[in-house]
Amino acid sequence: MALRYFQWARDDSIQNSLSIPAQKDPQSAIGLASGIADADLRSKSQRKVVMSWIYYSRPDAEQMIKSSPLPKDEKERLLIANA
Repeated sequence: MALRYFQWARDDSIQNSLSIPAQKDPQSAIGLASGIADADLRSKSQRKVVMSWIYYSRPDAEQMIKSSPLPKDEKERLLIANA
């Protein structure tokens, strides 16, 4: 039980700290978001980073997603969600 709480707290902290890295270093922010254990929170966080990055540079964001080590279905979901 305690381990689950600490994992949640860690995931929540990562998710809440992504706004600045998403604007200044989006690749690092995607990497941080990928470390979130909770699948729903991880997906939501990745979408937020991509949406922020697309606002500044859509071609760079799309290229990073395509060349990232994310699973194929995750890449497609991120690209479709931000089309």
